[in-house]
Amino acid sequence: MATTNPATLQDLLDEIYVAVDNDPTNSTTVDDEQTSRIRLCNMAIRNWESQDVYWDELWSTYTHGSTISASTTYTISASDFRFPGSYIKFTLNGADTYLEIVKPEEAFKYAASGSKAAYITGNPSAGWTINLTWTPASGDNFFGATMSLNYYKSATKLSATTDKPEMSDPSYIVDFVSYRKNLYNGRGNVAQDYLSSAANKLDKMRIRNAMRVHYGSREIEDLDLIRNNDSLGL
Repeated sequence: MATTNPATLQDLLDEIYVAVDNDPTNSTTVDDEQTSRIRLCNMAIRNWESQDVYWDELWSTYTHGSTISASTTYTISASDFRFPGSYIKFTLNGADTYLEIVKPEEAFKYAASGSKAAYITGNPSAGWTINLTWTPASGDNFFGATMSLNYYKSATKLSATTDKPEMSDPSYIVDFVSYRKNLYNGRGNVAQDYLSSAANKLDKMRIRNAMRVHYGSREIEDLDLIRNNDSLGL
């Protein structure tokens, strides 16, 4: 028995051609119409990633290609980088050391006090750089270490028919494209049905994204206790 997920771009095009044209045969024809529909698929992805949600599917891990030296700046080579997580991990001789990532305007406080922290500078056009608030030196548990961090990425566009969208419910793309194409073709009532379905699937993805694993912890976290072993009243 065939499975429904993960869907490929070809699977999505097959459904779109039926939804728009009632045609099960032309979804493999490479022409201007297919190019238009693939671009609409990527518009759907862009709309999904621009929601006011941090989608779990868009978190990734970056590992720097060279070990830590006496430099305080390290260029991030990931082309899909949007913003970092909360920490950077330094691995040396099998041991891990974690540093908090702070805002660039906060870095002076750490540098002035001699404390160790990291901050990210840059933008999508110029690229991104990891900055350290101190100069690593031999024997400080950082010099020679491998550096990695979690980061939030840009969604991947679909191009090849074997490409698979990253969202949890790719049928949202089918509804989004079917809405647009039916609207362009003057079938307003059909378009409205697909618009409502797309909105419903987007809402359900939001709910799934907010859910924890079964029997996961629901306790209120004390960040000061986690970071510094310090808590109010202790």
